[in-house]
Amino acid sequence: MTVPLFVPTAHAAYANLSADQTTHLGAGDHVAWNVSALAAGTDLSQACVVLDTTSPYSNASGAASVGRFTLLGNGANVYNLRSLLMVANPILTYEVAWYDATNDVEIGRRAPLGAVKIGVGINAIFKPTRYECSALIRPATTILAEVRLMISPGAPTAGILAAYASAIVFRLS
Repeated sequence: MTVPLFVPTAHAAYANLSADQTTHLGAGDHVAWNVSALAAGTDLSQACVVLDTTSPYSNASGAASVGRFTLLGNGANVYNLRSLLMVANPILTYEVAWYDATNDVEIGRRAPLGAVKIGVGINAIFKPTRYECSALIRPATTILAEVRLMISPGAPTAGILAAYASAIVFRLS
């Protein structure tokens, strides 16, 4: 028996950033994924997972926005949501989580996004660390899902590094 390496594209969306995200970094903002590396279509008639890469940025509940994934909900579809992120300023710490932007509810558990301190005193260095944020969800109705900044230092030197950022959403059943 051959096991497929990838989920059929009608059931998945993979996203990246075209450049470092240096705006919309406050608590309640979300990652503005704007490159769709894998997608079956641009609306729910073609796929059960769709990434919005064309709408203006918005953090309003239920509003279309670049970086939000539309998940077809029917009470039967189960989705696996995963993202990897790294911040530009390793001294600052964020908390991120997958978030249902339609119903204003956090999905899964929060992940820290920051750095690991190595050493002590004046010789200490901060090593940027990639963190994975993941969740499983079975929406009863169609929802918008995003990677939301739950806690943010709000510093102007902060940012999310495009070279290390990715997200994938795929239907398990």
